[in-house]
Amino acid sequence: MRSTDRYRFAVAKAMRDHDFYWLAERFGEHFYIQWKICKDRFTKSKGAIELGSLESVVKSAVVNCNKENPHYPLQFVALRGAYDIVCNGLGLGTVFQSSQLTDPLLNEIVILKANKVCEYVRDTQGTVVNRYVYRAVGNDPGKALGYRQSGMFASGVTDATRKTDYYAYTEVKATKGSKAVTRSMAEHVMGWKPSMFLSFTTIAKGASNPKGDAFGDVIVKIDLMELKTRGITFTYLGTKEGALLLAKEVTGKSGAGKQAFEDITRTKEVLVEGWVPPEALCSISCKGEIIWAKS
Repeated sequence: MRSTDRYRFAVAKAMRDHDFYWLAERFGEHFYIQWKICKDRFTKSKGAIELGSLESVVKSAVVNCNKENPHYPLQFVALRGAYDIVCNGLGLGTVFQSSQLTDPLLNEIVILKANKVCEYVRDTQGTVVNRYVYRAVGNDPGKALGYRQSGMFASGVTDATRKTDYYAYTEVKATKGSKAVTRSMAEHVMGWKPSMFLSFTTIAKGASNPKGDAFGDVIVKIDLMELKTRGITFTYLGTKEGALLLAKEVTGKSGAGKQAFEDITRTKEVLVEGWVPPEALCSISCKGEIIWAKS
């Protein structure tokens, strides 16, 4: 087991209506706890303490889950580097590496992690990212509710496009003394406006600045799968792959690049190019309370 590997406990979406889904949830929580213990121990020791094997993590999770629910004993079955979790012959789910998550598989499974049900999608670069992402949009619920009809647009998209061409957009034209629209993700992260990108985060309560201050009480949740089906580009920067991608673009004054890398890691940033159509909106909340939801 390597420090760069990421492991998940995946359950078929069809399993969510099964009587034993609760047991899969309990194992998912135990697996996450054991996996995090190993990762934290490895990190704190700066690599001096080995991570150990994935099988030992799975075994510990099974043992702890069985102590909690002795009448529903779990077993694990190893198969080509993955581990099926079974109860009395019924397959509850499988533990495997994120690299094994093919696109067809991503459409069929959910990931159980610490009392949370997570769904994933691949971004434009092929990186696995949370299907649902969030954006703090200030403190005006009324303005946010307007997105249900207009969608959300990057600052580099013209107003005319919003009214006349629903599924396309054009860039804002630079005038004398004004900035040109940037298509550089690095420049966007470093604060360049106007930009062809909208920033989202995988953090449900929204992103915050380096001091920990939120960017507003109103949070919009969107579905990246909806963007993917419409061919709208989005890129997850909050990973090693995202950092490498940004490193190819970073320019500017000394220090700006370092701040950009710190920001994308802290905010788990996802950049959407151009706009978010109304159909991709899932919910709008204010101070933690839902004020509108798609379903």
